[in-house]
Amino acid sequence: MAKKILAGFVMVLIIVTSIRLFNKESQPAPSTTKTLATERRQSSSDTPTEASEVYDDLPVGSKEDPALILVNHNQPMKENTVLPITIMKNGYEIAEMAFDAYYALEQAAKEAGIDLTVVSAYRSVENQQNVYDNSIQEYMAQGKSEERARKLTDDYIAIPGTSEHHTGLALDVVDQDWYADEKGLEPEFGQTKAGKWLANNVTDYGFIIRYPKEKEEITGIQYEPWHIRYVGKEHAAYMKKYDLTLEQYIERFEEKEKNGTKKSDTKKVEKEGRSSK
Repeated sequence: MAKKILAGFVMVLIIVTSIRLFNKESQPAPSTTKTLATERRQSSSDTPTEASEVYDDLPVGSKEDPALILVNHNQPMKENTVLPITIMKNGYEIAEMAFDAYYALEQAAKEAGIDLTVVSAYRSVENQQNVYDNSIQEYMAQGKSEERARKLTDDYIAIPGTSEHHTGLALDVVDQDWYADEKGLEPEFGQTKAGKWLANNVTDYGFIIRYPKEKEEITGIQYEPWHIRYVGKEHAAYMKKYDLTLEQYIERFEEKEKNGTKKSDTKKVEKEGRSSK
């Protein structure tokens, strides 16, 4: 009899324990849920603030600034986008707004012991077509197939109508020593004294290295240390600070127009919200 009572007691104890365990496991984990929710709120509140700081840093203006004309493989030069062009000292043509800036850059380089020379500037679509076709022919003369020659050409030369040189804001620049050795436009120029000087100093005069290293997937063009592009001092400084290509810089203006809130406006909203509570 005692054994039956003991067995019954054990059975009841097992059932009660099982019920408690089941209820415990069925309950949500309030601390974890609260933490995740808090993290989500913090993440969503931090993002506008960080974006605001970046947007507030943007120079006054917009992507419509003539100096920010974007021309690339995906965005051909618009026929009605024509900037005033002037003649350079060596006979090349350049957009008027970039004329003084370039010669200030050239003078600074000379003071640093570097004699810069422009080897290409403004090009019409027709001229670009000639450059493009000649490149293909040169590769084919080396024994490459037409398909391969075209691929190699596309890596460094824009398809006619999609070249920055159509704007008059782009220049191909090397130094006299490099030019005299007939080395051509090669990535190795970036390792020379002149190439390094350009990379470090062009932004001070409103230019950028338009096709930098490790940005090929964005620009669609291989690294070109000789290709400088005028955008204006403020724009150039911002792009250098945040390591942006022109494509990325234009996107930042678009993001600001779509989502950006000025830091001062954000603080004003927060203050009004606290006052109303």
